[in-house]
Amino acid sequence: IFKFVLFSFFPFLLLYNGTRTTLLFTLPVILVLFYSKLSLKGLVRLLLMGATPLLLSVPFIATFIDKAFASNTGGKGDSYAWRLTEVWTPAIEYTEKYSPIFGFGSRGWEYISEQLGLLTQEGLPLSTHSGYIWAFVSWGALGLLAYILFIIVLLIESFRLSQLPNTELSTFGRALFCSVLAYCIWAYISNVFWPQGWVILVSLATLIAATKIIASTSPKFRIY
Repeated sequence: IFKFVLFSFFPFLLLYNGTRTTLLFTLPVILVLFYSKLSLKGLVRLLLMGATPLLLSVPFIATFIDKAFASNTGGKGDSYAWRLTEVWTPAIEYTEKYSPIFGFGSRGWEYISEQLGLLTQEGLPLSTHSGYIWAFVSWGALGLLAYILFIIVLLIESFRLSQLPNTELSTFGRALFCSVLAYCIWAYISNVFWPQGWVILVSLATLIAATKIIASTSPKFRIY
């Protein structure tokens, strides 16, 4: 009963708090993956089956978001289209023009926010709301590539752990894989470059590495 009440209340709490990505996409995807039998063939099949309805539903989801949160932002909503055209695109174009390889450093977003006038009413830089955009602006193409490759490594290693014959480790590997995938989605539309975001990413990497060591060194679990 407690679990049912919790999962019933959780989406309403997220909706009230404004966590739309988690509410409308991440949470159901991660729950389905975690309670499904993970396999490479299954992931491909799920991607092929889910891609079409997901793409078709994007316009309706975007409209719902704008209407649901318009009252919180002076009637404009927290529009994905607005962020894409007015924030992300100018930032990408400015970085491509002046420093595409190495970016502008760890304070790069603050720098281009001032250059492009991407400021709040209080004169503070607008939030990036995308770890990938932040990485490109701050570290350039090389840094963004390294960031993405690191995440891909975590996805591959955690997926391999989810395929272990040992039930205990495979369940934990499944949880790690779903967590890394949730981070990927979160990074697309949220501020993962804040300190807590780095803590989560490093913690996931540490847990994956530690679990892999257990699987490769313990006679009970050894498969590598």
